[in-house]
Amino acid sequence: MTAPSELDVAQVAHLARIALTVEEKTVFQKQLHEILQHAESLGRIDTTGVEATAHENPLFDVWRSDTP
Repeated sequence: MTAPSELDVAQVAHLARIALTVEEKTVFQKQLHEILQHAESLGRIDTTGVEATAHENPLFDVWRSDTP
């Protein structure tokens, strides 16, 4: 995991074309670190036996048949 001091919030803000003050960079650096910690914790969840899905609910064709 990247240390909070190593997260380059200024670079991320530049890529997003957002101008940040020094105070905002400090706040967002802490928040970005917490988000990355949470994402890392999700990667540690045991998903053995859980089938991969693209959608929570099955998708069906909702249109009726096109018959004359």
